[in-house]
Amino acid sequence: MYCQKCGAENPEEAKFCRDCGLKIVVDPPLVVEKIVYKDQVDTHRSKEWLWFILAVVILIGLVVIIISFNKQDNLNSELIDTSSSTDDIEVVKIVTPETPYVPTKLEVKKLFASVSSDLDEEDYSVEKDEVKIDLGDLNNDGLLDAVVDFYFYSNDGGNANLGGGLMVFVNNGETISYSCWMETNNTKLDYINESGLIKAIKMEYAEDDPRCCPSISTSVDYRFQNDELVEF
Repeated sequence: MYCQKCGAENPEEAKFCRDCGLKIVVDPPLVVEKIVYKDQVDTHRSKEWLWFILAVVILIGLVVIIISFNKQDNLNSELIDTSSSTDDIEVVKIVTPETPYVPTKLEVKKLFASVSSDLDEEDYSVEKDEVKIDLGDLNNDGLLDAVVDFYFYSNDGGNANLGGGLMVFVNNGETISYSCWMETNNTKLDYINESGLIKAIKMEYAEDDPRCCPSISTSVDYRFQNDELVEF
């Protein structure tokens, strides 16, 4: 070390300068204090809490994932066990009701042409083309039946009105078949209403009407009962 007065070099353990005799004063070691501000401490603590919370969230997420996988494995095991045993499985058969048969007017017309041939006579025949057909539920069974309005024509070529009739065809859900017919002179089919009532128009002659053309019209109803037509 060096003397503070004369600058002479002295041993480290010397207490007095060997040249000038001055007492050597050894300076205490320099202590550097680190100043830590409160904001820095709060920031550090905040980071520590942030990492702690993040770690907790990650841990909870891992636990949830593990539990979910375990539940899925158990469910798969149950499904495998259930599918492997067919003795305890109850098979439920769903029966869809079939759509009921709905006849077309063309089908009815063809059937009428075949059936009405039995009404043909030597002097007159049934007109099979110029007919009126209407569909409706005549017996309240939820199925569409058919009524055909027809007339007779003379085989000798005359234009006299020979009358006509109504013919009924009944639907059994699979097909339609002939049921009955009723002579209804000068009566024309109008329509079948929702209750199965056959609405018709009856033509009557006025005093001056020609033989071919009655001019007075009145309403008349028919009901299909017990396999026959009844004026209602």
